[in-house]
Amino acid sequence: MGRRIALLTEAEEWLLRDVGYDEDRWLPGLLLAHVEIEREGGADFGAEAPEPLPIADAIAWALAQRSDGVVIRDGDGRHFGLGDVVEETTTEDDPILPWRDELASQFVRRRPADERWKDRTPADPPISWTVTAALEPAPAPDRPWRLLAEPEATDADEVAWFIAGDPHWTLQWTVTAATAELAVAPLPARLVPPRGWEVSLSAEPARSCRSRYNPPVGQ
Repeated sequence: MGRRIALLTEAEEWLLRDVGYDEDRWLPGLLLAHVEIEREGGADFGAEAPEPLPIADAIAWALAQRSDGVVIRDGDGRHFGLGDVVEETTTEDDPILPWRDELASQFVRRRPADERWKDRTPADPPISWTVTAALEPAPAPDRPWRLLAEPEATDADEVAWFIAGDPHWTLQWTVTAATAELAVAPLPARLVPPRGWEVSLSAEPARSCRSRYNPPVGQ
C-alpha cells in the first residue's frame, strides 16, 4: 500500500456556503480535509473530515488518520507540508514548503491576497490604478463622448469597442491615488456622455502595483 497523504485545503467562503460565486471574495480560515492513498498511476480517496475545520483541528485530524504526510494549501495557492511531503512539489510543480506553527495565526477570515486592495484607506500610500469607464449604448460616431478638463486630460489612455454581449465603448485611464474610490472620483467631472447613455466606472490596481502592494499572507 502506498503513502497516506492528508490534503487540507482552504476554500473561499462562497464555496463552503454552496451559494454560487460571490464577487466579494473572502477566505474563511477553515479547511476541507481528506486523505488520499497513493498507488501506482494515481490515488484512492480515503477518509474525509465531516466539516471544514480550523487549522489546528485540521492538522490534528490529519495526523489522527495515520498520515505519512500532510499538505496544506492556503487560499492564496501556497502549499505547506508536514512529514514525507516537505520539499516535494505538487502536480502543478508548486513547491511544498515546511509548515511552521506560527503560520497558523494567518488562517483567519480575510480577503485573498489579490483582492486586499479593496481594504486600502486614504491614509495608505498612493499607487497606480487602471480606471475603466464603460459606456453603453454605443452608436456609430468615432468619438461618442466629450471630456471636460485641461487639455492633457482630454483623452483616455486606451479606448476599445466591444460587440460581445451589450455593445459598448470602454475608456481607460491610469490614475494615482490611495484607494479605488479616490481613483474613480475625478472621472464623472471629466466624462460627459451623450444623452441617454449609461456609464459605469471601476478601478483596480495597475498590474505593476499588484505584487508590490498585495503580498501573499506572511510576507
